[in-house]
Amino acid sequence: MYNTQNDAEAMWGFYDFVDTSFVSNRENGLLHNSLKLVIECEIKIYASGDKERANQDDCVREEEKTQRLEEFDRYENLLDSSAFSDVSFMVEGKILHAHKCILVKSSPVFSAMFNNEMREKQERMIEMEDIKYSAFVEMLRFIYCGKINLEIDNMELSVGDLLFAADKYDIDGLKDKCEKLMGKNVSNDKVVDILKLADRHNASNLKSKAIKFIVSRSSNVLKIPNFKTLTNIPDLLCEVCLAIAYKKK
Repeated sequence: MYNTQNDAEAMWGFYDFVDTSFVSNRENGLLHNSLKLVIECEIKIYASGDKERANQDDCVREEEKTQRLEEFDRYENLLDSSAFSDVSFMVEGKILHAHKCILVKSSPVFSAMFNNEMREKQERMIEMEDIKYSAFVEMLRFIYCGKINLEIDNMELSVGDLLFAADKYDIDGLKDKCEKLMGKNVSNDKVVDILKLADRHNASNLKSKAIKFIVSRSSNVLKIPNFKTLTNIPDLLCEVCLAIAYKKK
């Protein structure tokens, strides 16, 4: 606090920060009617050793995180292992072994499949007819160890196929991962296809991002021939048009 009523009292302070004469000059508008300058600040006080303990706690948490990830990686060894497997899938003519107890914990669809009185409950071999082998493998990898590989046998995996699998088997974590991966590739040429895919598979975050992209670049995107394909999906086209109209208000 600076008190300009008494010059002697006004001589204290940190002069490297501000000159007293600058503060006391009414034209600068820093003083209240009481001729006092009130400075508000936030002060944090750390007891001796707190910072060191905080660093140690961070190291412990990081070590625990690493250990947990290593434990998850060990589950990857169970992927497509016939050891203790109690169910197998036939996908595009190839067989994949799995474990029901692991599948039902990640997917309510698998849980219903194995709990209901269905043919799949009785048979150890289940034929999957509407999903690609590469996508099914990566879906299982995510279920077993929480990660995916974008390349299998030197063949790039379509994230769109994986999003389809995540939606079909109701695996939210995998769907979220797919949405984020596809969201990084939104462009003028791809945005319409990404929007339709997001709408088809209930990927709300990705859909919202695609619509925002179209709105922000509507003058360019509306000229792309692919945009006309939205006329086959009237509800989706209506959403886009409303978003553009609202933006122009």
